[in-house]
Amino acid sequence: MDAKDIIKELKATLELIDSLKEEKRCIASIAVKSWKKKVEDAMDAAGSHGAKNLQAFRALKFGAPAKAIPIGKKLEDFVQYNNFLMELEASKKLIASSIQTLSIFGKPGEDAFADWRKKEVPKAVGEITIGDKVVSVNSISLLELFVCFEKIIDDNKALSDEMKSHITDTLHKWRNNPVLSPLFSLSLDRVLGHLQD
Repeated sequence: MDAKDIIKELKATLELIDSLKEEKRCIASIAVKSWKKKVEDAMDAAGSHGAKNLQAFRALKFGAPAKAIPIGKKLEDFVQYNNFLMELEASKKLIASSIQTLSIFGKPGEDAFADWRKKEVPKAVGEITIGDKVVSVNSISLLELFVCFEKIIDDNKALSDEMKSHITDTLHKWRNNPVLSPLFSLSLDRVLGHLQD
């Protein structure tokens, strides 16, 4: 069974819990025994992602008495219905937890994160000449490029002081924005790698 089948099976067993509350014979009931076996099989099929929940589920007695039943007596004469109801509620949480774990991580051995992985963005490679220096593109940060823009604006004689002020204020707001600050640490090779998109 793959993760989807296991989740489907566990959801089906989860839906049966309310109807099982009517079983006054508790674990002595064939319906409860059958349901318990289905839950155990599904959790067991989940492998290591269901192991802890399976262990906790198997520890539940579902109304069975703590002590051994005397010889010749029937189990249903010794069941504890209130304990049965509490253990059904506990089993709800264990089943729901197993469903959630499988939904997030999948079954061990299945690649649940295949769609979530970021695709690898190629990096630009090479060097640029700045004045008399040869510099690798991976040694220049986006912040340094931003500082260059600010200097270009300041040196531009075609812009009025008001326009320069407006543009540099906007650039400063961007530079000082804590949400954008991680972007400014990116190197130019990573930024230019997006040009092919």
